[in-house]
Amino acid sequence: MGYVYDGKPITYVEQTVRDGPLGALRCAYDLIKDDDCVIVLADEFIIGDKIRQTYEIFNRRYPDAILGVIPDSKNEDIAQTYSVEYFAHNYGNPHIGDCVKKLVEKPTEFPNSIRGTGYYFLSEYSVRWIPWVKPRDNGQYEITDLFSYIIQSGGTVITRTIAEKAYNINSIEVLNELIG
Repeated sequence: MGYVYDGKPITYVEQTVRDGPLGALRCAYDLIKDDDCVIVLADEFIIGDKIRQTYEIFNRRYPDAILGVIPDSKNEDIAQTYSVEYFAHNYGNPHIGDCVKKLVEKPTEFPNSIRGTGYYFLSEYSVRWIPWVKPRDNGQYEITDLFSYIIQSGGTVITRTIAEKAYNINSIEVLNELIG
């Protein structure tokens, strides 16, 4: 990709241990700790994106973090990402998102038909929680744990539908479905 984009420098940080998406952010923490950031996981492919609208909401400084989600009626798809439980719903208001109460990584029970994606918008406030998140027993740093810290500290985490369709490309079957 290079070292400059649109006149801005690009810095690369290598994650030497595969310890989850939040582990990658921990590697880059010194570069991002004083700023907002947007995270897009490389195995996510979306169609009909709504990223610009989500970014505009994020820039209004209402939420501390926004999670990109999509409706999905297949529990087996939700089970491969994370589920979302809400405090309150926006009742169709397109200008705000639903306030997150709880996230469950790789769920076995499904409170609704909302599937998390690998699109995250983090305010500087949210970024500062990264060093506080502890690894799970398996050594992985789960990004959902970061959002739990933010919520427990009184921060606001909302969701926004990020696309019409999203693919979490974690198998050859999903890739084949995508390229059809």
